[in-house]
Amino acid sequence: DPFHFANLNAVLRPEDFPPHFPEPRFRFRSQLSVALIGGDDRLSLEDVVARKHDMSMLLADRVKDDLVRAVRAASPAGDVAGA
Repeated sequence: DPFHFANLNAVLRPEDFPPHFPEPRFRFRSQLSVALIGGDDRLSLEDVVARKHDMSMLLADRVKDDLVRAVRAASPAGDVAGA
């Protein structure tokens, strides 16, 4: 991801940079990283290592409920119904 979101407390404005600089994007991986280490928590080295290996998938977390609801509404059969 571009540098614009390196510090969420002071997001850099794209209009302050030349037009050839990349457009700001805050992708899922970066969003998860900020969620894992952001905040006021005091983290030990072990905490940081544990969070580094977090297996969460932000996109999956965001769409799971809607996806399950859509599948159930479709009245699936067979293996899909069993899942």
